[in-house]
Amino acid sequence: MRTQGLLLEPVPRLLAVRRKPATLMRWHRELVRRVRRWTHPERHGGRPPLAAQTRLLVLRLAAENPTWGYKRIHGKLVGLCIPQSASSVWNLLHRHRIEPAPRRASVNWREFLRQQARRGPRV
Repeated sequence: MRTQGLLLEPVPRLLAVRRKPATLMRWHRELVRRVRRWTHPERHGGRPPLAAQTRLLVLRLAAENPTWGYKRIHGKLVGLCIPQSASSVWNLLHRHRIEPAPRRASVNWREFLRQQARRGPRV
């Protein structure tokens, strides 16, 4: 007998016997565990991790060139045909507690004008 896609059959005798709620919950957990293991076998989400060589190269570039930021390091990786996103480089540097590159504009406006005045007018 079918009713809106559901199959209605007499309940088997084994299930008609009273069971403790804890037993029913245990059966349900085991069923969910078996189905989950079958449908999602050891699958991890997210992007794959950076290759070890790429990781070492990024850390080495950051250590040897302290004024380079993550975008410049990313640009060098692109120049070397190593496809990595800039955010991956930033995340790696952040994970290893490497501070961002210092700001390029370390001279304030007054100092800049004095330096330009000392140089004299340019023709």
